[in-house]
Amino acid sequence: MNTHQINDQNSNCCEQAKVEHSPSMTLTRPNVDLYESENMYTLLVEMPGVDETSVEVQLEKEVLTIEGESRMGKLEGYHLIAGDLGHRKYQRSFRISDDINRQGIDAVITNGVLRLTMPKSAESKSQKLEVRQG
Repeated sequence: MNTHQINDQNSNCCEQAKVEHSPSMTLTRPNVDLYESENMYTLLVEMPGVDETSVEVQLEKEVLTIEGESRMGKLEGYHLIAGDLGHRKYQRSFRISDDINRQGIDAVITNGVLRLTMPKSAESKSQKLEVRQG
């Protein structure tokens, strides 16, 4: 894949993955894997504790933004004495190029992993050109 096809908007930001947002919520940059096949790109986004009701994927112009929230429940009958599993907000943005068919983008989340499939537009697919004798 050409690196200019899908660029991480956060790559030029600070390298710190977690930034304290409030005493009860942590803003986290989720881990991602990006794959390319002949016909599409697939982006896997890791957001533990997030389900389909608490994730949002938005495409505005050439920027794809992914946001999700997880809230860990409290154990009934117990008093929390230490914990890292509180309210967590995930956010990451990517700049995508014109070679992606925007109407064909599909998003599915399973076990806290969001899978975005982004088909390539017909114009961007490689073609074998016929060579004729002149």
